[in-house]
Amino acid sequence: MDYNDTVTNERKLRVAVIGIGAMGRNHVRVYSELDNVELVAIADSNQIELEKLGKKYKIKTYLDYKEMVAVEKFDVISIVVPTILHHRIAMDCLNAGVNILVEKPIALNISEARELIETAEKNGVKLTIGHIERFNPAVQELKRRINLGEIGKVYEIVVKRIGPFP
Repeated sequence: MDYNDTVTNERKLRVAVIGIGAMGRNHVRVYSELDNVELVAIADSNQIELEKLGKKYKIKTYLDYKEMVAVEKFDVISIVVPTILHHRIAMDCLNAGVNILVEKPIALNISEARELIETAEKNGVKLTIGHIERFNPAVQELKRRINLGEIGKVYEIVVKRIGPFP
């Protein structure tokens, strides 16, 4: 089922989040605010933070993401854990037939990334990467101006992140 079918049929997109650090909490918050999304569960190894977030959003919590994947039914899972864990957790989810959104970078190296892509294709599930800055209004405006030729030929772009995340 794709997202448009979900909206048309008034069925909410069922989602879960693995990893509730700073970015993971952001995923949880955003999902909880979307009208066509049902945040079903979250998983993390930090029991104290997991319980706090579970109570705040009134959702199921799991210390073991594998148990969550086995028990719950999702349309998509966000994987928002340290990069070193992306490959292992994403492979488990893809092999369970779950569509996933992995925060960037996709993996530690190209071979892990290729394996994730191949596994998603083999299992007929969607794999997407959370390149959120692509949707930043400032970045979109810059792209628009570059495409219109307003800026001239671009030779180099230097960026410094100014915000709450490292």
